[in-house]
Amino acid sequence: MTENNGGRLAGKVCGITGATGIAEAAALRFAAEGARLFVVALLESDCAALAERIGSSAEVNWVAADLTDEAETERAFGRCVEAYGRLAALLACAGGSGRSATRPTRQGARRWTGESAHG
Repeated sequence: MTENNGGRLAGKVCGITGATGIAEAAALRFAAEGARLFVVALLESDCAALAERIGSSAEVNWVAADLTDEAETERAFGRCVEAYGRLAALLACAGGSGRSATRPTRQGARRWTGESAHG
């Protein structure tokens, strides 16, 4: 990994759900700004392709998971906590109508972003 010490997101851990379209564009921009990325998307192939596109310009960890399933969501963000401890930001771009999407609980959000983010 090439360390990026500059940029507005230097060293910040940013989670992105989705790995194509808007999520891909955001990940590339966040990487250019020095973020450390955690990507969660449905397809392993999409996650791997995004990580390859980012290359050594930023640290990228990813996991394939169905975020409409609560257990999968917990597993995915549990991996994030293992890798980074917490998130500084989360950009939710994963597809779906929202009708069956898992809605994060306040407790889950605290685990992923840290208590201070919620007062």
